[in-house]
Amino acid sequence: MATTQEKLNKLNGQEYDANSTNLMFPSDLLSAGTDGACLTFFINTIRNGQAKMTFKGLTTPKNKLDSPYGEVPVIHGVSKSLQGSNNKAFNNTFVRSEYSITLPMPKSLSFQIGARWGNEDLGAAAMGIDQATDYSKLMENGNGAELAKQMGLNTVGSIAGKLAGGAIKGRELVELGTATVANNYAETMFKTVSNRQFTWSWILTPRNAKESQAIDNLLRLFRFHMLPEFKENVGNGNDFLLYPSSFDIVFWQDGAPNPYIPRVATCALTQMDTNYTPTNGYIRMVDGAPQSYSLSLSFMEMAILHKGMVGTDTTGTNTTF
Repeated sequence: MATTQEKLNKLNGQEYDANSTNLMFPSDLLSAGTDGACLTFFINTIRNGQAKMTFKGLTTPKNKLDSPYGEVPVIHGVSKSLQGSNNKAFNNTFVRSEYSITLPMPKSLSFQIGARWGNEDLGAAAMGIDQATDYSKLMENGNGAELAKQMGLNTVGSIAGKLAGGAIKGRELVELGTATVANNYAETMFKTVSNRQFTWSWILTPRNAKESQAIDNLLRLFRFHMLPEFKENVGNGNDFLLYPSSFDIVFWQDGAPNPYIPRVATCALTQMDTNYTPTNGYIRMVDGAPQSYSLSLSFMEMAILHKGMVGTDTTGTNTTF
């Protein structure tokens, strides 16, 4: 079993050459004296995509960082869906890219779970179900007056009209005359769980030209993979777009998944905001690179949470969502 230091060495690229595909900023993120806390974005590309990008300062990459959760994207992996099924037409969309990006922990890290509930007025249908047995008995006994009383009406004729659909506003008239409102049988009903969304931000300040280039490379990599691929004049001459890439995110502590931070399912990158003047003015380095950048990334999980994903207290690679 790998030691913590061995895990740190691998994550920090010390086992690799300069062509490691794990783009890290800052370069000494996991050096001695740091707390070893960071997060890595593992990129999943569309299987039949062909678009490629090149990096300044890097030759052909040779090594990649492995996710502790394996190479299979966690897209609906723990709930029923087409992408989580055995149907290869749907669950074979993404493949793991050789590239990953490791950054320090963001300035703010929060997780929100939204369970959507709503009120539904079930109205006359629910009233009929609720009182059908009593009404049937009343009608069988020929006690129409009692039935009218139970329905808030004051004559046998009115209940007959109501049942026949003739007195459409009969109930409303009774409500107006008695200053009462009939029970609409409003029920609070569960709808679904909202996909979790996250927005994390960083201030990236390079200390030298090499780190400026590293920032430029990782920003371009994020932009490249959040955008779709354009396919022109394919087959019958139609144009179309291939899905953007997805992201698997791992929170590290000392080279292993942090057991105190919830695991994140495969995400789509929905928005990327880059500010090249975070200090309210453009300040450049000698080579023209900005002195500082602010980066904000918004992600949406592609899986819906349920009890089975958070019901255990195991840690490590089984960290719950």
